[in-house]
Amino acid sequence: ATPEAQMTSETLSKWWGVFQDPKLDALIDSALKNNRDLEAAQARVEEARAQLGIAKGEMLPWFDLGGGWSRSELPKGVASKALPGGADVIKRNNQSSHLGIDASWEPDFFGRLKAGKQAAVHDLAAQHAALYSTWVTLSAETALNYMSLRTLQADLAIVQRHAALEDEKTQLLQDNFDAGLISGYPVESMRTQQKSTAAEIPKLKESIQETLTRLSVLTGTELGQLDDLLTPQDLPQIDPCLYHAIPAENLRQRPDIYEAEQKLAAQVARTKEARAELKPRFTLEGFLGLLTLGGTNLFSSAARGFALAPSFAMPLFHGGTLRQNVKYQDAKAREYQAEYENAVLKAAGEVQDAMTSIVQEKERKDSLYQGTASAQ
Repeated sequence: ATPEAQMTSETLSKWWGVFQDPKLDALIDSALKNNRDLEAAQARVEEARAQLGIAKGEMLPWFDLGGGWSRSELPKGVASKALPGGADVIKRNNQSSHLGIDASWEPDFFGRLKAGKQAAVHDLAAQHAALYSTWVTLSAETALNYMSLRTLQADLAIVQRHAALEDEKTQLLQDNFDAGLISGYPVESMRTQQKSTAAEIPKLKESIQETLTRLSVLTGTELGQLDDLLTPQDLPQIDPCLYHAIPAENLRQRPDIYEAEQKLAAQVARTKEARAELKPRFTLEGFLGLLTLGGTNLFSSAARGFALAPSFAMPLFHGGTLRQNVKYQDAKAREYQAEYENAVLKAAGEVQDAMTSIVQEKERKDSLYQGTASAQ
């Protein structure tokens, strides 16, 4: 199935519910609604949809309602030479009026307009995929910064506790030194270590604030609206076995692959359109309405008229631009073909690396838990 059939911002935001963290869910939801980059991506989708409408409209007959009236006077000398009987009048008055419908239509015998419409269809699909890719990237970056925030808060708590313990130990050593039980070296050594540990606290607080600022930008909120996240909280947990349940065919649903595929399809259609430009172009034009000359009644039965004018045009010499355009579009199609294949290979590698990283990280976590138990 294509991303168009399966992905929405609601379903994507629900996916992050596997972490069972309401604050993370709220951040993802806010990012998918308020992020400025996302608004730009949505606008590009609307642009592509409008272009598709234009391409469809070019395949249909065009009708225009028009009308007009004119009156002219010719001097005697001009009338006598230019018009029959003009020598007997001082001036010749001419009036004309028309009201009717002009129509034009280009039969698409060689598929030029159809290829243009197909290119617009694939362009729209590619912009949809780009929007989905923005959704995925945005939600993942929001989640990553949220995880970083919780990790930094946990690190800050550990460093603060460690600094407090070192301060107590320093004071204990100072008491022993004052009692003459030890030399001054252990006291100064521990005080130096305690100051070094305490120096890490401002750095961690700065990193926490920077992470909060990034989250504000990602979620499209003003600074200070995410202060409730300052309350430390444990990292959200997830069952590692869920990762192994992801089917391999989901690789085909990656938005970046789908976008590259649709760009290639659109370029193939543009290549067909360029080749069709070398063929004759047929046009059928017509008029149906009312037409009068000499000031007679425009709405009389005698004023009714119509015209039909089929025509064709065959390109003979355009300085080689049409054939060069075909070569250009062919080269562009090969470029998109290479980009599509590269996107597939890159995506497969990223998925493989991610799955390997998950397995290795689980083994590392198990080892650390065993080491913690032994240390206790």
